[in-house]
Amino acid sequence: MFDTVRGGCRSGPIAVGIGLAVLLAAGAPARASGELVIVTHAENQAMQAQQTYKEVNSPGLRNVIEQLVTVDLETGALKPMLATRWERVDDLTWRFHLRDGVRFHDGSPFDAEAAAFAVNWVWSPRNSFHIRETMGPQITAEVAGPMAIHVKTATPDALLPWRMYLGGISSMRQIQETPAQVDERPIGTGPYRFVEWRKGQHWTAEVNPDWWGRSAPDAYGKVTFDRLRFVFRREPAVRAAMIEAGEAQFAMFVTPEQCAQAKARPNSTCIVAPSDSYLFLRPDVTGAHPAFQDLRVRQAIFHAIDRRAIIEHLMGVGEHLGGQMLTSDADGYNPDVADYEFDPAKSRRLLAEARAAGVPVDAARVMVAARVGSVPRIGEIIEAVGGMLAEVGLRNRVELQEQGQIIEWFLKRPGPERANVLVHPGGNPLWDYSLTLRALYHCETIVSMYCDPEFDRRLDQANLLSSEARTRAFRELVADIRDRYVILPMARISWTYALAADLEWDYRFDQRLVAVQMRRK
Repeated sequence: MFDTVRGGCRSGPIAVGIGLAVLLAAGAPARASGELVIVTHAENQAMQAQQTYKEVNSPGLRNVIEQLVTVDLETGALKPMLATRWERVDDLTWRFHLRDGVRFHDGSPFDAEAAAFAVNWVWSPRNSFHIRETMGPQITAEVAGPMAIHVKTATPDALLPWRMYLGGISSMRQIQETPAQVDERPIGTGPYRFVEWRKGQHWTAEVNPDWWGRSAPDAYGKVTFDRLRFVFRREPAVRAAMIEAGEAQFAMFVTPEQCAQAKARPNSTCIVAPSDSYLFLRPDVTGAHPAFQDLRVRQAIFHAIDRRAIIEHLMGVGEHLGGQMLTSDADGYNPDVADYEFDPAKSRRLLAEARAAGVPVDAARVMVAARVGSVPRIGEIIEAVGGMLAEVGLRNRVELQEQGQIIEWFLKRPGPERANVLVHPGGNPLWDYSLTLRALYHCETIVSMYCDPEFDRRLDQANLLSSEARTRAFRELVADIRDRYVILPMARISWTYALAADLEWDYRFDQRLVAVQMRRK
């Protein structure tokens, strides 16, 4: 039915395969071809440089804002971007040598002062941006010469160069002189310059004639479009229809049926590709309603969900996950961890035991919620989850919420009245367990609804290790957290894209929509 791009990442603490070079239709020469229209599933959350770490929530931002390093599409290794080379100075310090002659879109110079400022701004504890979920020990930067910076970590961090792939570098001048514009008017060094953001409709960019990559032999792509337009349409049917009508050349996250229809038409095609994203179910735990703090109730929730049926009949694509969040190609994956079995009868017994012990199961006002458009058919998915929970005796209501509505509680610690169950996609661009464990389970992170200081201490200690010792430590943590029933892995997501038949795309495992890696046939 589909063209499926198969691939994965390379195991190891640093050598994870972020990129996979897949040329969907090879051999055509690059040439300028007017405007590229990409229709996305959701509007950008913001345009800050820190948002470059999550393409799903800020589509296309990497066309404007670049990073110190990027990833080779063929090997998965780090390669130069705004830094031309880097080396480790000591256990806490890496030196990055910067590309000369680069300027931000506002004309200000990209030099050591600007680069160090940008790194510190993105990772600042004062700003407390969401990207800090992907940070190990605290990151800081300082000038080490006119065109070199030292990036330091509070404790040793083997992944530091890879973390520089996540955070963007934006204009120091803008942040210092017009900070109110930072959220909505990005100024970077990329191949495209931001033009405007029409809220609720689209954002646009135009080619940067001074982009360093036009003449650099190590550039990560070629400019072949004069303008970019990212259009926001939350309904998959509308996105697919725009490809059929020729109103867009690229559509994010269509359904499997729409993918098949695109394949059957002469003017379009479709791919299904593995990604760095996963779908998870997160019940409130620490500080939440007493029912959800009881292990038996959480066990009952996990065993009530038929994840394979959801993947097969609703998602249509995706990979079943066992008792852990990542797959066997992730560093720290534990092959001995058992799956959460689908066992409704066991769920009923566990809830009965909890009630008999005085746990106020039936007093919990359970809400199963998700964000509109987060994944195709998310409404149907949470309806199925709600029905499965009701089937075992856990009464609930289902709500599909807009971004502004869900964000009010999504990032807020639960109180004793709250018993929410969130179904949501997450991502791990490094496919390394240090990121996922910190983001979803650590007391300090905003997404985590669970807190155990001893688990945090062990996690922080594991991040100090290297090689086999590090892998063993993460495997132990994965096994431990599995038995606490904190996060239910639903599926590793395979994203589905509809494209105009004459569009080529160098697919990336992290699904970055970078226009210099797209071209007309």
